[in-house]
Amino acid sequence: STPAVRGVGGQPIRGVSVTAYTSRPEETDSTPFETASGTLVRHGIVACNWLPFGTRLTIPELFPGREFVVEDRMSSNYEKHPRNRTGLDVWMHDTAVARQLGARTARVILLNAVVVRNGRGEKEVVLRR
Repeated sequence: STPAVRGVGGQPIRGVSVTAYTSRPEETDSTPFETASGTLVRHGIVACNWLPFGTRLTIPELFPGREFVVEDRMSSNYEKHPRNRTGLDVWMHDTAVARQLGARTARVILLNAVVVRNGRGEKEVVLRR
């Protein structure tokens, strides 16, 4: 399910859990330098399970002036990691910097996506054409 989505296209989504990850084997699957969408990890990549691949976003309070794109997924083991259902993970090359970020709650601004109601009346985020 989508976090409390209020607005998109430059409007904030509030209360998103933001964490960071690296390509260490204990934080990834068997392809630590490849994203779930098939690209290589690099600065500006985020892992997120509730936004479609290709969603561009900013996290102004934590990373002013930086733009990110969803190209990876978080573990779907929601029992072990419940935040993975509604959070996002920023890829970083440095474990110490990733740990320094910790887990924060922040405002995320979607740049190229909209929220629609699907056939079941549930909120769903889709890329704008």
